[in-house]
Amino acid sequence: MEDEVLALFAALGFPSGREIVPVIDLHDKAFGNYDAIASLADIHAGGLIRAAEQGYVLGPEHDQPPKELDYLQFSDLVWGSVYGGGLSRDELIAEYERLTSRWPDQRSGRES
Repeated sequence: MEDEVLALFAALGFPSGREIVPVIDLHDKAFGNYDAIASLADIHAGGLIRAAEQGYVLGPEHDQPPKELDYLQFSDLVWGSVYGGGLSRDELIAEYERLTSRWPDQRSGRES
């Protein structure tokens, strides 16, 4: 993927050969296990989309739970910050603290 980004930058006229260094580590331990929870939520969301595309009428009992939506939103914040322009690491840590204060069961690694 990095090669494709570098090729795009070269096509836009930026000097090539420069490495794009992430400013945020996606797997920073300060963000706990958000990525595992967000991945499961992403799979669930994909299943809902696929079911809808196939014509299934899904009722509110199939809605994505608030916890999953919160973790997907946090994942978006992290990914939006990887190469700068998003939140700083400290801001992401504060957001993660808010997330785990809403869903305290995640601090110990237990699933609800």
